[in-house]
Amino acid sequence: MLITYTYFTQAIVDSTTQEPAGYEMLLRAWNAEQNAWLLPHDFEITVKMQMRMMRHVLRNLPNKNVSINLTAKQFAAQDTMQQLITFASRARDLGNLTVELTQAPTLEEVQTIGQQYREAGIGLALDDVGTDLDDFELIKQLAPHVDMMKYALQNTRDLGREAEAPTDIPRWKQLADDSGVDFTLEGIESFKDVQLAHHLGINWLQGFYFSRPAEKVQTSQDIPLP
Repeated sequence: MLITYTYFTQAIVDSTTQEPAGYEMLLRAWNAEQNAWLLPHDFEITVKMQMRMMRHVLRNLPNKNVSINLTAKQFAAQDTMQQLITFASRARDLGNLTVELTQAPTLEEVQTIGQQYREAGIGLALDDVGTDLDDFELIKQLAPHVDMMKYALQNTRDLGREAEAPTDIPRWKQLADDSGVDFTLEGIESFKDVQLAHHLGINWLQGFYFSRPAEKVQTSQDIPLP
């Protein structure tokens, strides 16, 4: 069965100006039964498809700094890395590209493959620290080799742990500070969340309070092969 994919985009906001500093590209798949774009069951789409969709989405973004999510398998693949490095060096509409890791890489992977990404000017982010990536000692080893850590408030809500967030976030923020990397608080849904971020000195914010993931611009079926 042919699955149609698209990228939705959500702004990552500068807490000082509350203006978009970039956008995360969020993969969605068309569900004909529900007549809606939903999270896909399988995120292992080809890097060529990702690049084609990125090219078209970039044309319509006011800020050209973007991030995409890679699975552990995608991140570890040399071919994926080489294609993304080539894409980043040639894409005229692209500002800064960041690869968000939704699963923890090994220390060896982040020191080798990750270093090649970074030497090519592509940033690395550890996504969902504190929930999906909750091994503090492992993240402590990985943190000096990435550019950003992201903490997802929405995950704490889903896990029934929202009350713990005000005391849990500071240790991850401190780890980011100690490692010299940026820190983003995701899942900002209220002014209370904004106040929490301000109190903790967090510079980068993302969530429904600022913008919901934007509707599709192009789909994988709309875009011709190069």
